Amino acid sequence: MGHRSTGTFRTLHALRIKGFATVSTLADMTGSPSRDVEAHLAHWSAAELVQFRETRALWQLTATGRALHLDLLREDVAPVVPNSDLAAAYGQFLAYNEQFKELCGAWQIFKFNGELNDHSDAGYDAAVLENLAHLHAAAEVPIAIASGALRHEILQILEAAALDQLFQTIVASGDTPESKPSPGPYLLAFEKLQQRAAETLEPRRCVAIEDSVWGLESARQAGLRCVGVTTSYAADELRGAELVVEGLHVLTLPMLDAVVRRGPG
Repeated sequence: MGHRSTGTFRTLHALRIKGFATVSTLADMTGSPSRDVEAHLAHWSAAELVQFRETRALWQLTATGRALHLDLLREDVAPVVPNSDLAAAYGQFLAYNEQFKELCGAWQIFKFNGELNDHSDAGYDAAVLENLAHLHAAAEVPIAIASGALRHEILQILEAAALDQLFQTIVASGDTPESKPSPGPYLLAFEKLQQRAAETLEPRRCVAIEDSVWGLESARQAGLRCVGVTTSYAADELRGAELVVEGLHVLTLPMLDAVVRRGPG
């Protein structure tokens, strides 16, 4: 029989995920009657783990509640989830959840002036949706960077583009004894992704996206599938790529899935 959390904990956990919520929303999330959710909230409020915000008419966790949530979650799933697996998954959840809530806020309120978003600025809305698509892709498919650049250079670029939280791991110059075309950078990136993944990864179902000849050689030696991007070399020079595109903007998850579904080239 599968593990089922108590209704009291499900209410607390749903509130941690949502951030702010009404009783009705929590009832929908947990599958509990509203009267039960109200009793759960009263229980957690007495323990000072949740509070009701009169100004917004919404419930939220207190700082203490947020701090203790992981311990309570660990206790709740202890019979079915090893603690080491939970710690890794929880850290990943928090990173994605905070970004998701920030995007939800950006959709409702203009970040640059704090005013309500009336959705008259199509460019602003498109940017929020694009960031949401990036976040969804990162949550659905674990991604890493294996680069010959210095770590601080990589982070500077990612932070400027607000992409720094989308990559589960970064392998930079100096992290491996040899750089590309050695397979070392990609082997290490794969190893680190495997450590954080909830299921077993297979190199033949992992895709390296490269714009250099040496990078493609490195990825192929590591047993990965390869996509070439013609930003540095012409298509006919990117030998070893199973798919060549003109830019990252044209790549989609179905295209990458098609690469891994067919036999190695």
